Amino acid sequence: MIYDPNPVAFWLLAAMVAGCALAVVRARKLFHAGLALVGTLFAVAGLYGLLQAWFLAAVQVLVYAGAIAIMLLFAIMLTHNMMNPDLKSLTTQPWTAAALCLMLLAILLGGTLSSTWQTAPDTTLSPTWTPKCGFQVAEAIPSVQALGFRLLDPFTLPFEMVSVLILVSLIGALVVARRNPALPEAPEGREEKAP
Repeated sequence: MIYDPNPVAFWLLAAMVAGCALAVVRARKLFHAGLALVGTLFAVAGLYGLLQAWFLAAVQVLVYAGAIAIMLLFAIMLTHNMMNPDLKSLTTQPWTAAALCLMLLAILLGGTLSSTWQTAPDTTLSPTWTPKCGFQVAEAIPSVQALGFRLLDPFTLPFEMVSVLILVSLIGALVVARRNPALPEAPEGREEKAP
């Protein structure tokens, strides 16, 4: 049986991904850009679900939208004076960025349109079928538990090192965002005059 995803749902999710990604780069406030990033990550998880890749959708929600994006939002909120409503983000080269994005789009479209895409005759690959592009076909992994063993058995140490690195970055963000208690803040509306 060949899975045929709903094209209306795909285009709605793709529009949400593109719109939220555009909001990330066009937002005037950094906190709003972080919220748009969360929306982008949720929409990508929806695309994974549309392709029936439930494990990837769950990992996308739990790891990216649930952990990393929330950590970024907390770091933004803890940064000194970042929540000031008068503070605007500085975008100095929008036309250069737009030109680079269009060049990257042209390269990706050129590579995509000039490639010959081959698929298997059906959804279950036979052991004798080999693609003509020269890549090896990945073997089917029967369950998420087997996938977890495959990922973590040889890579347990790098996985734990990444988790320690994320913890250290969060502690570093808290240390940087902490106000210096030795320097008293001037009351609002009054500025300290140098003697």
